[in-house]
Amino acid sequence: MDMDQKQQRAEPIHRDPWFWSHYNDAANIILELAPKTALGAGCRVIDFGCGDGITACGVASRAKAEVFGVDLYQTFLRLPSYLESNLASAEMPPNLRFRQNAVGQQLPFGDCFADLVYSWSVFEHLANPDEILSDLWRILKPGGLLFLQIEPLFYSPYGSHLQRLIAEPWAHLIYPEDEYIRIAQRAQDEVPPEEQDTLYRTNAFEDLKKYLIAEFLKLNRITADQLVHSVKSRGFDIVSERRIRIEGLSPPAALLRRHAFDDLVVNQIVVIAQRP
Repeated sequence: MDMDQKQQRAEPIHRDPWFWSHYNDAANIILELAPKTALGAGCRVIDFGCGDGITACGVASRAKAEVFGVDLYQTFLRLPSYLESNLASAEMPPNLRFRQNAVGQQLPFGDCFADLVYSWSVFEHLANPDEILSDLWRILKPGGLLFLQIEPLFYSPYGSHLQRLIAEPWAHLIYPEDEYIRIAQRAQDEVPPEEQDTLYRTNAFEDLKKYLIAEFLKLNRITADQLVHSVKSRGFDIVSERRIRIEGLSPPAALLRRHAFDDLVVNQIVVIAQRP
C-alpha cells in the first residue's frame, strides 16, 4: 500500500486521538498556512522538536519536499508502530527522515539548508529560545520561512501543561507554586484517551506525574509579545501572526491586577516569519 492509498482510507483502522490529531490536524494546519513554494519537490522542511514524528509524517505524506524531523530524544523511533496500528503499514514516506540534536550544540544541518522550519508547541519548553532562533536563522535559506506555534501559552488558563492533573483554569497562577505542585502530586489517574500521549502510555502514572511537574518547573513562561520580539530581534521579518483567545472563560479579578489581560486570555500564537 503506497502513501496515496493510505491517505484515501475512508476510516482509520484504529481511532487513536493522539495520532490523528497530529497526523491530520496539526499537519494540515502547517500545510495550509505554509506557502506551497516551500513544500514542493526540491525543497527541504524541518520539524524542529518533532517528538514522536507523527506530525512530520503527516506533512511528508502530503508534501513533495524532503521533511527532516529533529529532536533531543529518539522518540521518533516509535513512529513505525504508530503507523502500523493506525494505517496498517509501518512504512514511512520516502521523503521523511530523522536526526537527533544535542543541547548546547548547533542543529545537525548546514547553513542555508532549509526552505521551511516549523515548530509545533515546542518553544515554551526551551531554556534558550533566542539562541535557538539564531540557529534556525542560520539553517534557513535567504527567503526561507519559519513557522512557530505555541499552545498553551504559560499565562493562559492551562499554561502549566498540567491540565491532565489539575482541571482548574489559571490554577498555576492562583495558588503559590509549592501548593500547586502538592495538588498536582495528589492527582488521580483520570487522563482521558485524547490526552494519552507517548509518555502516558509508556510510563506508570506516578512516574508520569513527576515528569510533568518537572517540565512545568522548566517552562520559560514566554508570552506572545515576547515571542514576537525574540523572532524580530534574531533578524527575522514577521510575515503574519495570529493570536487565538480562549472562549467561555474569564480571568479572576485578582489575576487581572497582576497580569495583562491579553497574556491571560491568549491561549495560542502562530507566527510565520522570513529570513531576509
